[in-house]
Amino acid sequence: MEIPAEITELLSMFGKEILSTILYLITAFVIPYGMFLLKQWYKLKRAELQARINKIENEEVRENLNDSLLRLDNTADTVVSELEQTLKKYNSNGKVENADILKSEAVTRIRNRLPSRAIEIMNRMYGEKSFGKLIASKVEQKAGDQKRERLKLGFVRRASPRYRDWE
Repeated sequence: MEIPAEITELLSMFGKEILSTILYLITAFVIPYGMFLLKQWYKLKRAELQARINKIENEEVRENLNDSLLRLDNTADTVVSELEQTLKKYNSNGKVENADILKSEAVTRIRNRLPSRAIEIMNRMYGEKSFGKLIASKVEQKAGDQKRERLKLGFVRRASPRYRDWE
C-alpha cells in the first residue's frame, strides 16, 4: 500500500511547519530564558566574590584598627608613666597642680610617638576630632589607673605590720 503523493506532500509540509514552530519557540523563548538564567547566575557569582573581597578587606581593617588601638594603649601608658615620674621628680608632694597642661602635654607626646600609619587608620575610622577625644580619654584612664594603683600600694604598705616603720 502506497501513500498518495498529496498526503506525503501534506505530511512533509506539516512536518516543516512543526519544525519551524519548534525552532521559533526555541529562539523566541528558550534562548532568552537561558540567557536570563545565565545573567542571574553571573550576578550571583559576582555578588559572592564581592562579599569575599569585602570580608577580606574588613578583616584587614579590623586587624589594623586593633593593632593601632593596642599601640595607642601602650603609648598612653608609657607617656603617662613618664609624666608621673617627671612630676614626682620636680614636685615633692606629688599633687597635680594644673591637670589640663599635663593632659595636653600627654596628648601631644602620644600623637608624636604613634606611627603615622596608626594615626592615619584612627583618623579614618574615628575622624580627627573623635580621635583627639579618644587620646584624651586614654590619658585620663591611664592616669586614673596609676592613681588607683598607687593608692592600692599605699594601702598595702600602711596595712601591713612589716611596713609600719615607713610612716
